[in-house]
Amino acid sequence: MGGNEMAMACDLVVAGESARFGQPELRVGSTALGLGVQLLPLIVGEKRARELLFTARILSADEAYQMGLINRVVKDENVEEEARNLVIQILDTLSPQAFRVVKSAFKFWTDLATLNLQISRDITAMVWASEEFRERSEEFLDKKKFTPRRFWGIR
Repeated sequence: MGGNEMAMACDLVVAGESARFGQPELRVGSTALGLGVQLLPLIVGEKRARELLFTARILSADEAYQMGLINRVVKDENVEEEARNLVIQILDTLSPQAFRVVKSAFKFWTDLATLNLQISRDITAMVWASEEFRERSEEFLDKKKFTPRRFWGIR
């Protein structure tokens, strides 16, 4: 699971203005099936999720906020303080019982989206075993320009 998927799995996300978010897996020959395909459409909508996954575009913190991927953008040096203040606001003002019920209701949607997570992991393992993934991973790690690959049956 990558950083963007970890952020999507969080209830609330406070990000510094220099933070970047995205699903670059398809660029490097992987799949984004760790939670990217499952949760991204729930959070940003299916069409935006498809665009982000198919283009592997990396978003600025402001763009991620505009899409609803994160809750707040603050100065980098204020991230921890802002996150702490948000948690304190929740703890000091909400009913713990009502909070648990609402959180459970939200969990239903996350669980529904991840029903096929084991199958997704198995498919990703097959992709990772491929020669193309090895080559593209090396290109990515070596910061080389990616070698274009032919899409069979498309053109």
